[in-house]
Amino acid sequence: MMGAGLLVAAPAQAANYPPRKPVRCAARIDGNKITIKIRPLQNKGYKFFVQKRKGKGNWKIVRKGRTRASDGYRTVTVPKGRYRVICVGGPNRLDGQTSSGRVR
Repeated sequence: MMGAGLLVAAPAQAANYPPRKPVRCAARIDGNKITIKIRPLQNKGYKFFVQKRKGKGNWKIVRKGRTRASDGYRTVTVPKGRYRVICVGGPNRLDGQTSSGRVR
């Protein structure tokens, strides 16, 4: 007895998974403000998480947001401490991460 075969055609984009390139994620500290820049630009912007260091190797998310689609920037205000930004790449890119920086 022969079994019925099921042939499913994969979409053309499936060949690109897993994505290889991360988003370019940058953060600039000016006083108590962190300006986040994510490239390449995307129609709806990128999600990001601002994390504060809570001891050696422990990071806690203190802010969440999305960059503006028009220019890829967003500014957040934070208290004193050491911070880093995690940029979510979405389905087409890997996540990016900045080095840590200190808000004085």
